[in-house]
Amino acid sequence: MNILIVSNKVPYPLHDGGAIATFSLLKAYEELGHNVSVLAMSTKKHPVQVEDIPSELKKNIKWFIHDVPAPITAKGAFINLFFSSLPYNAARFLDYNFACRLQKILEENSFDIVQFEGLYVCHYVELVRHKSNAKVIYRAHNVESEIWRRRLKQAKGLEKLYIFLMLGRLKKFEKSYANRFNGILPISERDSLYWQRTYLDKSPHKVTPTGISPMKNAKKSTAVRALFHLGALDWHPNIEGLRWFFKECWPQIVEACPDVVFHIAGRNGDKKLLDELSMYRNVELHGEVDDASSFMSNHGIMLVPLLSGGGMRIKIVEGLSLACPIISTSIGAEGIDVKNDVHLNIANHPEEFIATTIELLNNNGKAKLLGEAGQEWVENELDNLKIAENVIQFYEKGLNFEGQWS
Repeated sequence: MNILIVSNKVPYPLHDGGAIATFSLLKAYEELGHNVSVLAMSTKKHPVQVEDIPSELKKNIKWFIHDVPAPITAKGAFINLFFSSLPYNAARFLDYNFACRLQKILEENSFDIVQFEGLYVCHYVELVRHKSNAKVIYRAHNVESEIWRRRLKQAKGLEKLYIFLMLGRLKKFEKSYANRFNGILPISERDSLYWQRTYLDKSPHKVTPTGISPMKNAKKSTAVRALFHLGALDWHPNIEGLRWFFKECWPQIVEACPDVVFHIAGRNGDKKLLDELSMYRNVELHGEVDDASSFMSNHGIMLVPLLSGGGMRIKIVEGLSLACPIISTSIGAEGIDVKNDVHLNIANHPEEFIATTIELLNNNGKAKLLGEAGQEWVENELDNLKIAENVIQFYEKGLNFEGQWS
């Protein structure tokens, strides 16, 4: 099968959940013997060129990378607000030259499937329909409007008004594209139900979580009396969640466990956030780390205090695969079918987060059991090749039975 992946971000290096989610599936396609091509945008925020891709990843995968600035600026947001009907996040990725590059690729190659990774490349679905006989698939990494709806609850003042306006546009944008695809791949069962209930008329769907490839000789999490958070530090839900945790929980935790250190790592650190965090006791800021697995394995208990967001937190899946004990809010653990107090701990209120964190810091036995159960769950439920095989079967059924995929 010939498959073209279209993405608004180059899925390499694997520094964030979106890149990992895209790369995991396309790499599994390649390992299963399918012909995979990738057309991705290199943006100012995530600049990557073809020469940056390791040679082993270019042996069997074709990479087409096109520069699309997609800047985030106050001026751009202002112009968009008054002179466009599109949500600003979507408008940033509407690029004429990228469309021309896509058209050229379609004219020079024959594809069975064109898979769109995320909402913001949906602009180009009609171009593919016009220039190719390929089936078009939308891989929904999350429900973008839900992320903004949750942000709306936390926002105040002019920010709240702006988010309200963008939320309305996002809902219209999602709805306008939901039924233009031959199939949709929601990342979780919860998201699948949302799409069916809210938008879908006829598009077949297949729940496709992000899988994990078996890691040979992977170092398991060690019992360390420490805490860590790993994630992009310019992503609003992470910034919001960390501020909440430090304001509501950290003073009490450090009072009860004065020797504990909270290690925070992530790329593109928001300067204001980093300045705030540096004022707290027992906090170590690591910046971007070269080896995420090693960092997670050596810094104790993972904390995921998310109050907003959507889709599936890939860093939690990685942490589970390494047997890390994890404490997360319900929103942080959404899309991952794990059980509270079995595979990880859920804490939604400051009192719960404080008590659970102190308990695991003081009970290495319980922390170890939690991590081992989480690791076993990932191995049983999120095998990357099995997930890809199920998607290919879904595609083959659609290609063979035209009546199902209109």
